[in-house]
Amino acid sequence: MSSLFFTPAREPTDDQDFLTRLYQDYRGLMFYTASRYTQNVQEKEEIVQTALVRMIENTGKIRRTVPPERPYLVTGIVRNTAINFVKHRQAIEKHTVHGVSGDIFLWPDLSAPLDEIVIRREALARLNAIWPRLSTEHRLLLKGKYIQGLSDQELAALVNCKPSSIRMKLTRARNSALQEMKGRELCN
Repeated sequence: MSSLFFTPAREPTDDQDFLTRLYQDYRGLMFYTASRYTQNVQEKEEIVQTALVRMIENTGKIRRTVPPERPYLVTGIVRNTAINFVKHRQAIEKHTVHGVSGDIFLWPDLSAPLDEIVIRREALARLNAIWPRLSTEHRLLLKGKYIQGLSDQELAALVNCKPSSIRMKLTRARNSALQEMKGRELCN
C-alpha cells in the first residue's frame, strides 16, 4: 500500500534527531498548511517556526503518537498556530492605521468622550512629527510595546538584550520621545 506520508523505517534515538527527522519528513505539509492561511512567505515562515517551537515543547507527546497519526498532529499544530497568527494580525489591523510616513499609530477609541478623542489625536500628531527623529531602537521598542503589545521577552529578542534591561530601555525611549516633543513645541 502506497502512503502519502513518509513512515520512518526506524525511530530516532534522541529528541534532536527525532525533531530534525520530523521536520524533514513533514516540511512540505507544514508549509502547505500555513499557506492555507497566508500567502506571504515571511508569515508562512513565522507560522512554521512558531509551530516548531510548540513541537519542541511537546516532543514527548509527539513521540508517543504512532507514525501514521503524526501528519495529523503536525498539521494540527501548524493549523492552530496559523489561526492564532491570523487572529493576532487581524486584532492589530483593526486598531491601526498606516500614516503618511508609513508608521503605524493606534486610532483613538471613537466611543470615548470627544475631548479625549481630540487630545489623543493631537498627541498622535505630535508623536508622528517626531517619530523619524527617534533612533531605530527607540522606535522598535515603542512600537513593539505600545502598538504591537509585545512582552518584555519579545522586546528583548527584538533589540538583542536581556529581558531585565527592557524596562530601562523603554524608559529611555519614552524620555527621548518626550524630549523631542518638548523641543518641537519650543521651536513652534
